[in-house]
Amino acid sequence: MDLIIFILVLSTLIVAHELGHFLAARRLGVKVEEFAVGFGRVIFRKKFKDFVFLICAVPLGGYVRLAGESREDCKGLAYEYCSQSIGRRSQIIAAGPVFSFLLAWVLFVLVFMMGVPVPSNKIGGLLNGYPAQKAGLVKGDIITGINGVKTRNWLNILDAVKKQKAGRTLKIEITRNNKNVVLEVKPKEIAAKSIFGKEVFRPVIGITPSEETVVLRYNPLESVYRGGRSLFIYTWITLKSLFFILIGAMSFKNSVSGPLGIFFVTSKVTHLGFTAVLHFMAVLSLSLGVFNFLPLPVLDGGHLFLLLLEKIRNRPLSVKTEDFITRLGVGFILFLVVFTSYNDLARWVKAKKDNVQNGTQIEKSSKNW
Repeated sequence: MDLIIFILVLSTLIVAHELGHFLAARRLGVKVEEFAVGFGRVIFRKKFKDFVFLICAVPLGGYVRLAGESREDCKGLAYEYCSQSIGRRSQIIAAGPVFSFLLAWVLFVLVFMMGVPVPSNKIGGLLNGYPAQKAGLVKGDIITGINGVKTRNWLNILDAVKKQKAGRTLKIEITRNNKNVVLEVKPKEIAAKSIFGKEVFRPVIGITPSEETVVLRYNPLESVYRGGRSLFIYTWITLKSLFFILIGAMSFKNSVSGPLGIFFVTSKVTHLGFTAVLHFMAVLSLSLGVFNFLPLPVLDGGHLFLLLLEKIRNRPLSVKTEDFITRLGVGFILFLVVFTSYNDLARWVKAKKDNVQNGTQIEKSSKNW
């Protein structure tokens, strides 16, 4: 079942991306010969009026084949790709990543409209020696407000604590046994690693959420806004991560995943519910958009870079040079797939081994209780 969902997820992302190229080409009058999902042996073929739709055996990509796509095949006809101006060709190329971003936005909007499950505002546990425990908070307390701001779920609580200035005391309103109580808690600053690997200091009070959840749903208009906001935030995080990888501040090996890694994560999120799968797809789709805009050979960004060179030089590179660049790009992508797949497999094996060891330790400990 996990494999089927994985294939459906990847296929949806690929179709959306290639649909961008397809629609842009048709709008500009460029003939589309083939629209393919996947690579390798063709397992499904459907002939439409003026193009062929294909589904291939390996669902790890796709392509749209245009008439006159290569300069050797181009006969100078008006409907051929290479007969178009640099601007029109750029539009066709850029439409793929743009549609990936568009799909991500639509998926984010759907997630917010359908509802996002988050922990409630009930305390599930306290950390020994931390401010919350010293102030008298106990498991089961419901935090209804912090410094006069209502807290209806755990995200509200995190946000209120995070915004607190160092050294300032929080006035926490709680409900305990149907009684309202106000306690003062002074957060403790601890060092932690950000998602980019940098050391940061964060205020904490030492509480953990309960298993109780609430579903946050938004009206269509607010969902559109929140979807766009999420798209911007995740895109910025992705770009920032790429920058830190390039300058060596983040490990490339530990930060990048390939097809196997995507499959492992898909297997996990499928058990969290449909909205979790949609959210994961949204993040994947925008990541695909960012990745395809990179100026690397074979990728859309690489083609756009070659078109920029053509514009600057007022003539394209030689066919031999472009062929060499393409081969180089294909080799790099294949290396990337093999490298990331090896790392994904190594991480999976390590995680499995750690789980087995933890299970053994728990079993030994339980005999001494």
